[in-house]
Amino acid sequence: SLVLYNSLHIYDDVVNQLQKATGFDLIQCEQIAIIAHTKGKAVVRSGEIPFLERINTVLKEIDIVTEIV
Repeated sequence: SLVLYNSLHIYDDVVNQLQKATGFDLIQCEQIAIIAHTKGKAVVRSGEIPFLERINTVLKEIDIVTEIV
């Protein structure tokens, strides 16, 4: 799973980058960002490591804190 951690990023930047990385709709990206903000982390996506690494690469463009577990 690809996990997004809460950080000091601007909320809209995180949502926009999640959309760019995953192709998810706005509401789904907002939900992920809110969960990460309130609970400290949120699962972005589950799947095969190479697939998750492609998503993670896009998230890392703006230094979003993530981990593949």
